[in-house]
Amino acid sequence: DVEARKRRSDNLLIFDDIADSFDYKNKYAIIEYIKDLHELGTFKLIILTHNFDFYRTISSRLFLGSSVFMTTKNDNREIKLVNGQYRQDIFSHFTSRISEPKIFISLIPFVRNIIDYSDGKDCSNYKLLTSCLHEKSESVTITNDKVLEIFKLKLNKCNGSTISFGSKNIIDFIFETSQNIINDTNIDEILLENKIVLSIAIRLKAERFMIKALQGLDLENITSNQTRELFKEYKKSGSDFEKVRVLDKVNLMTPENIHMNAFMYEPLIDMSIKHLVNLYNEVASLN
Repeated sequence: DVEARKRRSDNLLIFDDIADSFDYKNKYAIIEYIKDLHELGTFKLIILTHNFDFYRTISSRLFLGSSVFMTTKNDNREIKLVNGQYRQDIFSHFTSRISEPKIFISLIPFVRNIIDYSDGKDCSNYKLLTSCLHEKSESVTITNDKVLEIFKLKLNKCNGSTISFGSKNIIDFIFETSQNIINDTNIDEILLENKIVLSIAIRLKAERFMIKALQGLDLENITSNQTRELFKEYKKSGSDFEKVRVLDKVNLMTPENIHMNAFMYEPLIDMSIKHLVNLYNEVASLN
């Protein structure tokens, strides 16, 4: 009976962050339960979540199409719904747009991670990309063309790619691109590449400040997580409390490692771009 079915579909169920309290086995059981309810047609469902993996899985399993949204909040505390993004493989999304400055920079940690898995941390290409993400002695000599060569070596999809900014130094280019993001009066709250670029630039600026303050420190002795190790040394030096507070936020708010697996981007996706813009400006003021 069509009319009876319509009346039943007026029932509304709201699921609010139900995934966070379950382990993986039970989380996927809940997803199957929601899928059964969705296909039954008896209820209208609204599913709210902060969990990126749950968001992607629900979108995929329920074949939701255009019924997926992300929320943003402006300075007037107005909440808006925008089309949900990053439901598929982020890596493929990035490699198809390598000529865009923000995407090009965002690919650096991705490709470095690939090299780590395939060739190890002693590989020269891994070290070169590390010098794009951390302040090293060779960082000032690295051009975008050198980075592109590595991309083409590791990513067949990029073999025919060209860039218009090849002669620029990669560190200067990261700072330049970050400033363009900050100057954007209509900055996109959702775009992941905005957040990746700003996170990389924040850590580089923080390192540049700490290295200058810690005269004589041998960077070659730092073999892992340079930003954190520099912070430990800077904190031990009895430096200004306010500067220590800002640098501590760098370690808390920006990811230590950015992995190929899109699931690892959840902290960045859930973080407001405005928090990163404010932190970038705080760190830049230290210099």
